[in-house]
Amino acid sequence: MQDEVTRHVKVYFVTPDEDGTLTTKDPAKKGRAIVEIDTDGSYVMTEAEIEESNKVKLFEHFIDDLKKLIGNKK
Repeated sequence: MQDEVTRHVKVYFVTPDEDGTLTTKDPAKKGRAIVEIDTDGSYVMTEAEIEESNKVKLFEHFIDDLKKLIGNKK
């Protein structure tokens, strides 16, 4: 349940994911499950391949997503 005071706060996670926790969707490791459920998104700084989702993406998508987020606030 989300508190009304913090409802507008967005939480994003940026990581090099050195241990590969966010690499695969299924089976998801504990860290991936937490990111998918408890954050608004995460960005992985790596050259390795990852299984992207709406909430786990390569860092190259960060700026475009940020622009979309800011654009939605106007």
